[in-house]
Amino acid sequence: MSAEPESSVEPEPEYTLSESEPETTVEPEVEPESLLPESFILINSEPQAEAWPEPEPEWNSAFKEWGVAWPLHVYIFGLCYVLAVVFSAICIAALLKSVKAGKGKLTLSLLLMVIFFSTTRTVSLFTEPYYAYNNIPFLTARIMWSVGLPFLTSSFSLVFLVLLDTTKMDIGPPKFQKFSAILIITAVHLVIVVTSDFVVFYEASAKVMLVLCQIVFLAYGFSLAIGYFYVGLKMRQNCSAGSMHESSTIKRLIVLCFVSSATSVAIVGTHIYSAVGVFGVYSNNNIVDAWPWWILQTCLRIEELVSVCVVLIIASNSGHLKQLLSRCGSVVGHCFRGRNQVQEISIQQEFNKNCNLTKDETITKSEFYSEKL
Repeated sequence: MSAEPESSVEPEPEYTLSESEPETTVEPEVEPESLLPESFILINSEPQAEAWPEPEPEWNSAFKEWGVAWPLHVYIFGLCYVLAVVFSAICIAALLKSVKAGKGKLTLSLLLMVIFFSTTRTVSLFTEPYYAYNNIPFLTARIMWSVGLPFLTSSFSLVFLVLLDTTKMDIGPPKFQKFSAILIITAVHLVIVVTSDFVVFYEASAKVMLVLCQIVFLAYGFSLAIGYFYVGLKMRQNCSAGSMHESSTIKRLIVLCFVSSATSVAIVGTHIYSAVGVFGVYSNNNIVDAWPWWILQTCLRIEELVSVCVVLIIASNSGHLKQLLSRCGSVVGHCFRGRNQVQEISIQQEFNKNCNLTKDETITKSEFYSEKL
């Protein structure tokens, strides 16, 4: 048997890298250096409370969906709180002399509470609105937002005490109708709010404490709603029966009572809706729709501002402050009247000059035109 011929197919040559051809290596991409300051980067690099139980919108898509509605919400309400701070500060400046004389302490307390509440809202809205930007640590932003609410409810309660004192009415035990009792309730409410935020931040499963805060707030608000309505109804009945003179001041107080009661009911209803619906801490949704959330927050801010307005109306109409503000108004009016008189004199002198009249021959414009006619 003859041997089989060898295959004529030559094996493919193996290619090796030549020394003259340098090996190409892929260098990792270098991320561009951030233009933000280092402090801002460090703040944003801290872990945020991703497991915070209250649902919120998906911010990036929500900003696109809201468009101009988001900055309008933030800056309009922020400016309203700024105006409340400025007006309260002006009232306090006008009230200092009376306070030094031992008067107007209750009014001063009302104004200080409004300043504290409005300041916390202003700083929160202008620096970290609704924890959307992570400009500051989440826990700091959360506490700064939460501590304002006890002072709002406290100021609203002090207004209620002012109305009770004005109308000489008694509702409930007398020990709860004192300034010291309101301060104790406010301190307890504040401790509950701050403690709940700390505990839930570090242990999200303890979200029942947030529910406890909501229950305390709702009970407080519902009691104020009933109290304001009762006082307003009682004042109207007394006026109808002739036991109380129905002056313009009493009419304003009755209107304020019903407005305060309606505001308290609206606040309670809005918070109940946010607590038991998709916005509650026990909701199955971590992300909520953008527009319903925006509408809810807008309603809450409007209700808060109405409460602030009621407090400021009562504070500015107190006896001592009203006299001081009226004096300030009369001084300002006198300055404007003096300025107008100077302008009238200069206009008259210019008119006389154009008419070629001497100082003793001064006539008014109406006399000049009557002579021409």
